[in-house]
Amino acid sequence: MSVRSFFDTNVLIYTDDHDAPEKQARALELLERARLDGSGAVSTQVLQEYFVVATRKLGVPAGVTRRKAELRSRASAQRDCH
Repeated sequence: MSVRSFFDTNVLIYTDDHDAPEKQARALELLERARLDGSGAVSTQVLQEYFVVATRKLGVPAGVTRRKAELRSRASAQRDCH
């Protein structure tokens, strides 16, 4: 039985936060590990919150943020189908 990790909005935000390099590195590490072993999950609400904060507070271009949210949503949905 594998353990699933539910990712909070903050983890996604830290992946784009260049002002917090240690937290950014840790968040990227966690997401990469979850991607490799298929253990991560995010909700639609978390993805929406991520989009708003990343674009408004961190200044990440909307197109880039949207694509990241789409990829994370797709990865989470694929795991739910197995």
